[in-house]
Amino acid sequence: GYKYRCIVNGAMCVDKSEDATLLVSGGTTGIIDNASTMQPNITPNPTTGDIKISGLSTADIEVYNSVGQLVKATKKATSISIAEMPHGVYVLKVYTSGVLVHTGKVVKK
Repeated sequence: GYKYRCIVNGAMCVDKSEDATLLVSGGTTGIIDNASTMQPNITPNPTTGDIKISGLSTADIEVYNSVGQLVKATKKATSISIAEMPHGVYVLKVYTSGVLVHTGKVVKK
């Protein structure tokens, strides 16, 4: 499907809205969630092992190494462990309902 970010700014509209993420798939359209409430909090960073994702009920989490290879993934979780990974910088991608809501760097000590 296609992913769109729709912003209703009140111009020529009856009502105002905050950012919303819209998912179009197979001809159906639906509002996924309010984008401002979909910003997860990633802690601790730097970490020695477990990374906790708060601010979302659950998420699909992917961890990439410095050359862009997917090294670990989990679905419908609120945390992921990188304790077994070598020290370094990793890229963390967090998805909710198939929509990428966060990309950021995590330092493994």
